[in-house]
Formats: sequence, C-alpha cells, structure tokens
Amino acid sequence: MAEGAVVSQGMRWYVRTYQSGDETKILELFKRVFGHERSLAHWRWKFLENPAGRQISLAVAEDGGSIIGQFAGLPVMSATPHKTFLLTQGIDHMVEAAWRRQGIYTAMAQHFFENFVTNKGAAAWYAFPVQGGFDIEAKAFSCSALHQVPLLSWDLSNPEPWRPSLQHAQRYRLDHVDRVGPAVDELWNRCRPEFPLATVRDSRYLNWRYIDCPDTQYTVTVVTDLMSERAVGLAIIRFGWFDHAVAPIVDWLVPNNDLDVSRILLTHCHDLAKERGLTAMQASFPSYTPQHRFLVSLGYSVQLSPFILSVHGPQGSEALQAVREGWYYTMGDSDMY
Repeated sequence: MAEGAVVSQGMRWYVRTYQSGDETKILELFKRVFGHERSLAHWRWKFLENPAGRQISLAVAEDGGSIIGQFAGLPVMSATPHKTFLLTQGIDHMVEAAWRRQGIYTAMAQHFFENFVTNKGAAAWYAFPVQGGFDIEAKAFSCSALHQVPLLSWDLSNPEPWRPSLQHAQRYRLDHVDRVGPAVDELWNRCRPEFPLATVRDSRYLNWRYIDCPDTQYTVTVVTDLMSERAVGLAIIRFGWFDHAVAPIVDWLVPNNDLDVSRILLTHCHDLAKERGLTAMQASFPSYTPQHRFLVSLGYSVQLSPFILSVHGPQGSEALQAVREGWYYTMGDSDMY
C-alpha cells in the first residue's frame, strides 16, 4: 500500500502532488466529471506555463494508478501599494463519481492547503463558486464567503450620452496589440498605489493570461497620450461568453482620476462589440471600487451574479486580510472568463 493510502469501502487511494505526465489522466477525469473535453494545449498553458507556478493535489487509486480526484489552484502574483503576495485561485476541483462520499475531496483540500497555502507559499486562496460549490467547500475546509459578485451590464441598443467629444478623443491614440510590454508595465506601476490589493497586471501576467491563451481570443486595447507618449489605459475584452451575445470586459487598467481616458476606452469597447452584432457589455468590479462607481454613473445596470467570492488562508495572513478589506478584481481574475 502506498504511503498515506486510505482504505474506504474496500477501495484504496492516496493523495499526492502532480507529477510530469499526469495531465493525460487529469484530462480524462475532467471529461468524465464535467462532460466536455479540455485540450492539452489549454491545460499546458494554464498549469505548466503559468509564470506564478503550478499547484495541483491529486487523488490516485492504488489499484491501477487512475487519477480519481483533483484539487488545483491557479497562483498569481498580487500586490498592495508596498508588498507583493502570492494568491491562488481554486479551480477544477473534481472527484470521480464512483469514488465520492469517501472523504477524498476533504483529503485533497487538506493536502493542498498544507503544501501550497502556507506562510511560505500562497498567502491566501480565493474562488468564485456558485452556491452549491461554496457549500461543499465550506464543509470541507471552512472557507468564508465575502460577497456575491456584482454583474454590471449595458444594453448596446441604448443611447450613450456620455461618449467623449472629438476634441477630447484627438489627444489619444488607441492601439490593438498582440503583445504588451514596458509601456504597460509603467502604467501598472502608476496604478498600483491606487489598489489596496490587486493582481500584478504587468506584461508578464497579461501576456500569459490573455494573449497566450490557446483557445479564447481576447482583444487588448492600449490608450496612449499623444502629448506624453505614455500608456494611460488598457482594456481587454472578449466577444461572446458561452452562448451569450455579450462582450465581457475581462480586464481594465486606468488611473482612477482619468475619466476622459475611461470614457474613450469604454466607448471603443462598445463600438467593437456593436461591430460584431453583440447585444450587451458586461463587467464585474467590486461595489467598493471607483471602477464600479464609474460604470454605474454612466447608467450601467447592476445585479448580483450567481458567483460568490470565497476565501481561505493561514490565520493572521496579511494578504487574506487585504482581500477581505478591498481586493480589486475583474472578470479575468476568474478562469471562467
């Protein structure tokens, strides 16, 4: 019997971290549990190419070595105005149907937090489950619900009286880019002090998260001030989400007080969505953020999405406290988008 193996209902299993080559069996399990396929290219991008690392706990059947469960995290570097932390997003939690109700999920969660969410690892864990998923997580490892994620929406058939004047727009250049670089790094450094806590939105992260994604196309728009030749805004959108004719704004980086740039960039996003025949814009910013208040001031409607921001972490974690007190997130901070 493997070290640490558990015998339950006559079946033996144990929990370990990912080993090279496990991805084939992980993808087979994913298809059996969720009913659809995930490509190997997507898996490699998400887990092997993530610049912040890889965090995967697996349950393995001792007889035959089948992978029967997974508890994975997607780590990201995050920052307050003065410190950086590693946060990890809980994703792709699953257990083979025939092996459920044997304590496997709880054992994987315990293994994950003992190995990856520690004072030397990720400083806090977060996820965006629906209610049923949150109930399972809360029972397994006592995570906490912070709030239900707001969904901001704009009907693209509505008039847009807030559109900027041509005089204001002529000061700026808007570029669609296939790679971001030092100009966006400098924009992130200027915006960072405004966020109590946020994912580090530098070129390393943005290129991996959006541009290198193998199966979702994102449009990355950078706004440049023609007077200073500095990047002053960035928006990333996608066209469609599942079967919804919407354009989610998955990422947004504009200094809080630059409302002219915000209106110019948002107008451009609206125009791109209209060109593709989509019916609505969507975004998710926490209600305590200037970005949320900006969209509401223009007339965006607000409703609650089915997703719950939940958190967990070591007692006394400074990062966990920062998440609780004012984490800036966008749709792109969830792997669902």
